[in-house]
Amino acid sequence: MAAIAGAEMAMLDCGISVTPGSGVAAASEYWRTHQPPSGLLMRGTPNELKESHGTNSLPRSAVVKG
Repeated sequence: MAAIAGAEMAMLDCGISVTPGSGVAAASEYWRTHQPPSGLLMRGTPNELKESHGTNSLPRSAVVKG
């Protein structure tokens, strides 16, 4: 996704008429709605992933306040 965003920025800098974010949005929608390639591991269903989100975060003591 970062490579697509970089390509979009480069095209804009070169004067090519492209809608910023359109390639990233298309890639995001594709990956969200299609099954991953067979070589990639899946960690669980989307609901299982939502439930475990943030459980592997840093402890509060590790957060530096400035």
